[in-house]
Amino acid sequence: MSLRIRVAQVDDSEEMRDCSLRAAPNAPPHSIDRFKLILSAWPGLSWVAANDKDEIVGTCLVRLKEEVKNATHAHVSFLFVLTEYQGQGVGRRLLTTSLQSARAQYNVSEVTLHVRTSNAPAIALYTSLKFYTTKMKPRHYDDGGDAFAMNLLLGNDVDT
Repeated sequence: MSLRIRVAQVDDSEEMRDCSLRAAPNAPPHSIDRFKLILSAWPGLSWVAANDKDEIVGTCLVRLKEEVKNATHAHVSFLFVLTEYQGQGVGRRLLTTSLQSARAQYNVSEVTLHVRTSNAPAIALYTSLKFYTTKMKPRHYDDGGDAFAMNLLLGNDVDT
């Protein structure tokens, strides 16, 4: 079974949201409007993994941080991979492709994200890509779950 990593389009919003619900069924649902807003505002930053039937099996949704005037900071809003595709490097491919795109298209120099403190596989992925923890955010998620805030400084070469 081969997977194709491709740029996410606004038309992918519903399927991306469905993928996130299947990948994290206990997480609060995200609105399709949020996906559409991010995809239309920052084209080329978000990517999906699609199987042979062009079904989305993973998604990485990235946006620029509005509060940064020079627009060189990005935030990974979501990274989801369906359970049956986890452990195969799909999340890594999605994230590294998004980081390379952010650097090339928007001259992004810093990337932030939040990850549940209980999500050891995701934390391992992020630290392997040189993200570092900046702080712990108690009760960050709607369900009361704690998060680590993580950052990555991008050089001229995104060697992830």
